[in-house]
Amino acid sequence: MDNMDAALARIRKNSPEKVANASRLLNVLLGNIAKHPYEHKFRRIKYANLTLRAKLWNADGVHDLLTCAGFLENQEQTCMYLPMEAELRELRRALLGVHRIHTEKEPGKKKAKKVKASAKVKQDRARLLTEREMILKQFKSDQREKKDERDARACATAASVAKPLKFGGNLNTFKSVGVDLNKKGG
Repeated sequence: MDNMDAALARIRKNSPEKVANASRLLNVLLGNIAKHPYEHKFRRIKYANLTLRAKLWNADGVHDLLTCAGFLENQEQTCMYLPMEAELRELRRALLGVHRIHTEKEPGKKKAKKVKASAKVKQDRARLLTEREMILKQFKSDQREKKDERDARACATAASVAKPLKFGGNLNTFKSVGVDLNKKGG
C-alpha cells in the first residue's frame, strides 16, 4: 500500500458526513484541475475558505492525499497549490480514488435511489411519449392545413385571367421612335 492508498483509507475512516463532504469537494476541486490544467485559479486551495475549512480540511487524510497528488504548501502556509510543472498522472489517480469513495453508498441507500430513479425514468418516458404523440398530431394537422392552402391558391390562380396592360402610348418598336439599334451611339 503506497501513500496515496493510505491517505484514501484514512479519508474513508472519517464519519460518513465528513467522508461525503470531503469526497464531493475533492471531486470538484481535482476535477476542475483535470479539465482545465492550465488555469491557475483551479490550482490553489485556500485554508482560509470557510466552506473548505468546515467540509474539507477537517477530514483526516485530505492533506496527505493532496500532497501525494503533487500539491505543495505555499511559504505563508495559507494554501496548497499544484505547480504548473507537476505531472497530472498522480492527480488523476487521486481523483479516481476520491470518485470511488464518493460513489460508495450504503447498500440500502443504493437500492432506494435506484427504485426512485427507475420510477422517475418511467414517468419521464410516459411524459415524452405523450409529448411525442401531441407533436405528431400537430405536425399532421399543419401538413393538412398547408395542403388545403395550396389547393385553395391553385383554384384561385386557375380562375384568374390576366388583363393586358396599356402604357407608353402607341409605340410599338424602336424604329417608330427613330432609334436604330444597329448604329453605334444610338
